[in-house]
Amino acid sequence: MKIARSFLKASIVFLALIQGNAYSQFYDLVLEDMSINEYTAPFVAENSITASNFTVLGNGNVTFKAGNTITLLPGFSVREGALFHAYIDEGEILGKNNPVTFDGDIGNFPNPFNGKTTIRFSSQSTGRTSIKVLNTIGQEVETLFDMETKSNTEYQVVFDGQGMPPGIYFYKLAAPGFTIVKKMVLANP
Repeated sequence: MKIARSFLKASIVFLALIQGNAYSQFYDLVLEDMSINEYTAPFVAENSITASNFTVLGNGNVTFKAGNTITLLPGFSVREGALFHAYIDEGEILGKNNPVTFDGDIGNFPNPFNGKTTIRFSSQSTGRTSIKVLNTIGQEVETLFDMETKSNTEYQVVFDGQGMPPGIYFYKLAAPGFTIVKKMVLANP
């Protein structure tokens, strides 16, 4: 039996048990701490799927289908011999029919940090971009940036962790067609 955690649109946390080839559909689906070594019916979400500490082993065959985004956080892996498929917007395979790329750069310094860290990024394309800070279970802590960006332009935002508990956080850069998630460590606020 596998456990999946889903955060529904109304911010209601709903725990669902997914057994064998059960088919499940949610608005947003967060999958954590799972290992799959057999065929599993597709994980389907109307909006997004986020997976962390999720491993597809040996004969595992896993499919994610989401309306807008699929985010693979640190700890996601597909072992040799296993299969993983990701579909966005009615079945276009990522990397084939709907390539997702980020030609720019993103990083934060210092990391680990005490109090504040600066996140710098650039992109080769124009569009609405956001950077959100997430805790270790994928909940949004703060929105640092949410605006139109221009191609070939460098941006930077400062994350101030004062008043927050020390620990691991993630920052998620989302722009049309892609999402990037990176880890940062708040040592002392």
